[in-house]
Amino acid sequence: MAAHAPCPDPYPALTGTDRDELYEHVKQHYARFGWKVVKQRTRVRPTGEVYRVSLACDHSGRRREMSRGIRAPRSRKTECQWTADLMRTGDDWMYVAGRFIHNHPPPLSTQPSKDSLRAREEAQARRRAAERGHVRDVLPTLHLGPYRPGPKNSLTDVPGVLVSVQSMQPSPGINTGLTVILPRREWLTEACHANIFRFNGAGEVTGSHWVQETGLLNSPIVLTNSMSIGDAYRGVLDWAMAHHGKEGQLDSVLLPVVAETYDGYLNDICKMMIKPQDVTRGIDLCNDGPVPEGNTGGGTGMVCHHWKGGTGSASRVLPGQPPAPARTPAPTPTRPDPEADAEGDVVVDGEGGDDDEDNDNDEDEEPEDAVPGQATPTQAAPAQATPIQPLPTYTVGVLVQANYGKAEHFRIGGAPVGRILRDQNAHERIILQKAEDARREAEELRLRNERRQKQYEEQLAAQSGQLPNQPDIDLAFAQANQLANQLQQANMQQQAALHQQSRQSSASDDARAQAQLRWQASVAAHKQRKDGSIIVVLATDAPLNATQCERLAKRATVGFARVGGVGHHMSGDIFIAFSTGNSIPVAPTVGPDGGPAVDPIRPRTRTIAAVDDATLDGLFEAAADATEEAIYNAMFMAQSMEGFKGRKVEALPLKWIKDIMEKYL
Repeated sequence: MAAHAPCPDPYPALTGTDRDELYEHVKQHYARFGWKVVKQRTRVRPTGEVYRVSLACDHSGRRREMSRGIRAPRSRKTECQWTADLMRTGDDWMYVAGRFIHNHPPPLSTQPSKDSLRAREEAQARRRAAERGHVRDVLPTLHLGPYRPGPKNSLTDVPGVLVSVQSMQPSPGINTGLTVILPRREWLTEACHANIFRFNGAGEVTGSHWVQETGLLNSPIVLTNSMSIGDAYRGVLDWAMAHHGKEGQLDSVLLPVVAETYDGYLNDICKMMIKPQDVTRGIDLCNDGPVPEGNTGGGTGMVCHHWKGGTGSASRVLPGQPPAPARTPAPTPTRPDPEADAEGDVVVDGEGGDDDEDNDNDEDEEPEDAVPGQATPTQAAPAQATPIQPLPTYTVGVLVQANYGKAEHFRIGGAPVGRILRDQNAHERIILQKAEDARREAEELRLRNERRQKQYEEQLAAQSGQLPNQPDIDLAFAQANQLANQLQQANMQQQAALHQQSRQSSASDDARAQAQLRWQASVAAHKQRKDGSIIVVLATDAPLNATQCERLAKRATVGFARVGGVGHHMSGDIFIAFSTGNSIPVAPTVGPDGGPAVDPIRPRTRTIAAVDDATLDGLFEAAADATEEAIYNAMFMAQSMEGFKGRKVEALPLKWIKDIMEKYL
């Protein structure tokens, strides 16, 4: 700044009833321009009332003393002569500007620091997050199935299931992450029944062959991007070796389950930011809290139906029924003893030959010391009343990583929202229409003002023509005419300013609309080459076997299709379902003696619980409904993002969605 430069705004209109509060306002006002204001002197009336506070510009230095102990209003280093006062007027305090010349550059930086920029970005992120909401909050009348959601409406409503999400965004071009799902805390030693359904297989899920072969899952389920599968796989093995490794090996077979979707549109995917230690940390961070949704975890950089997608979750709770009554098993025939008695009769269970009738007669005889009405050792005691057990309830939880679909296929509750947005071009044409309306109104206003001005000039010309030499025109009339002319000129200037502002606003709207048109076309072209994928993870505490888990996973297709999923040729749509209703101990591969832990030749039975196949319909409905809602939540909670190569994907416009759905709900 040049010497003797004034403050850009030396006359702030500041008043208040509190002196200290007004002083803080003055300091904040001048801090915007880089000046530091301090109190120079306080003046007090004989009654003790403060009536004036002198202010000065401080440029890091003590005030220079003048004669008689009075301090000059100048800084020691710069001798700045800037002054101002706070004056008391009645009950109020008023700011009064003095000399506003500075001869030094502003001592305070007006450029925001990194901390302030970070704080501003965090505040903007919180504000944007507050504008988002779950589908149940945005569309409370939308029917999402007959069953109620769980307390958290999340995958973690299933008892024992744990989830963690991590987002990696170190720079604008990096937008990725990972989601870790633990079927139970002791996942390595306690397996659960599971299975996988492949709706369309343009994707990868490691460990899927072993899950389908055995029907068991004893691994975390990790969701990430397509080029981080190897690091995620290594991370699971590193965690297992660190916690369960013995002498450099594991006691059981572990084939980690890692699923992927492609986030290369918003993420510089070739940087491969996910590392094995991120996965080990994710396993340790798993908890049973609500799953963060939207731009979180593996869904950080995903795109769904040409809008911002990501991670979504939902759950359903449905009543069960008492177990079916146990059937009496048929007597198992016993193999005869090769050793027979002397007469050739085979002895079975201590009975043989001719003694059978005597034994039967002995059973019917009553002991001599029996008391009437009292049960004897050979008589069964009367059956006791069985206490009534509460009906069981079962939970179905779903987590999706949504990265699929065309814009025109998007539907909500059966309403063709995507097609409506496309046909009406609500995403771009609304802005263009507003700009066109503003331009039309401004043009009409300009023409109207021109007509009025022309009429006014014609009236003045007519009056001057009728009275060209009138010497005695009333002076008051002339003054009034002059005042009216001045007001007319001021009005025209104001209208011109409004017209200019309208043109600038229209240009801004046009630029914004064109930007949105460009990013939509870019997303459409990218999705045409590689449609994307969706990973759906379903969990339930209902005891299901492996075949039933596969059937449950298939029902995710119903919810997926309701939202607009088709299963295109280049889409990887893979669904994983597991049940925590049974705990299957994972047999170690090596026993204590160094040999096999179990005998693989001699079959051994294991008793498990399983839902009756005839009563699975409720679970199927819950799986379809929760999948549909989880995809909605992924899109409703996601926020707009600008990522790799400056590409931008907008968040779903919830206000427009509400306006559209009013016609259908």
